[in-house]
Amino acid sequence: MRLDYAASLISRLLPVPFLILNSEGEVIKSMGQPNNNWNVLVTDPAFLRSLFEEARKNKVCLVTSERPVYYGCVEVKNGAAAVIGPVTMTQTDNSFSKLYALRHHAENTVLMRSDPSAVASVLLLIHAEVTGECYPLTDFLDRYFMQKSASSAGAMVVEQSLGQGRPHNPDAFERQIRESIAQGDSDGLKKAFDSPYASMRGTLSRDPLRNAKNLGIVDVTIATRAAIDAGLGTEEMYIVSDAFIAEIEACKYPDEAASLARACAYRCALMVARRRSEEDPQSASLLSLRVREYIDRHIGEEIRIKNIASELRMSAGHLMRVFNAQSGMTIGDYVRHRRIYTAKMMLKRPDPSISEIASMLGFSSQSHFGKIFKALSGQTPAHYRKTHMDR
Repeated sequence: MRLDYAASLISRLLPVPFLILNSEGEVIKSMGQPNNNWNVLVTDPAFLRSLFEEARKNKVCLVTSERPVYYGCVEVKNGAAAVIGPVTMTQTDNSFSKLYALRHHAENTVLMRSDPSAVASVLLLIHAEVTGECYPLTDFLDRYFMQKSASSAGAMVVEQSLGQGRPHNPDAFERQIRESIAQGDSDGLKKAFDSPYASMRGTLSRDPLRNAKNLGIVDVTIATRAAIDAGLGTEEMYIVSDAFIAEIEACKYPDEAASLARACAYRCALMVARRRSEEDPQSASLLSLRVREYIDRHIGEEIRIKNIASELRMSAGHLMRVFNAQSGMTIGDYVRHRRIYTAKMMLKRPDPSISEIASMLGFSSQSHFGKIFKALSGQTPAHYRKTHMDR
């Protein structure tokens, strides 16, 4: 595939930032991002190199280690590669963009939102053109959003369109799903989802989005109850159910609701499988992850426990008890530790000022920031910057 053709495919099919690197890892074409200190791939060459190496190693992949920001990578010709990004799975605000930019030594950055299925489709199209290998889109997305990270109810995207107004699926279809979950059988679950019966759903609302949400809530209920029947704790599965239903209610598109319901079923099957192999099914607590993700998204704002509880659709008291038991600290303690961790990253650069950092991270004053910083790190912010600033 010619490099200019790959660039043309990306620019026409997906209006997001991307760049092309030659076989030496040098940028030879860039679109959608300025070539200055607002471009995180310019200001952090080591990170760009790691994306290039991911493309060379995997041929085609998504890099999702910095969620909700992610990148798409694909090898295009003779060791050259295309990198799409940065883009986000969810809507982010200016404070998040600023903090993400500082993480990669940039002054600021623009983070566009794009559905991972759209980015994956373009990557797989290019990969198929280069190698002749055709991967199913859902299997490719499962690799990054289901199998490895089904513990997170946030931003699970798998392309699956459920028909509207068709006859109901037979009981055998639902029974196969329940039995697969009860056995911890992800392969059996996948076969059920790939069967023709998966598209034969009832109509629970005339509005397509509301209908998809209602069906998703039904599916989450079936999946979590199947896991309870298999021996998983009722309270544990209620947490899983609440988290997925909250995400489904927040969906803006029918396919998102269907994807989350499918993710919940995979999650339940994984938890049963872990229990059967005597592994700790709470090693990656869904609730704890959801709380941490919320805090990271709102790190520069006033964080109230009641707001977190409202988003997760549970009482504040229950939320605090479960988080404390699973993480060994209160939510307030975690917020303070996370803000100080972020502050240390920012203090390694000569700007912004300490007062600006305090304001950006939601502290009531610079003196309050300094007091908390010293209590958790043993140093004042000024002393930490003096001894740790990047040279």
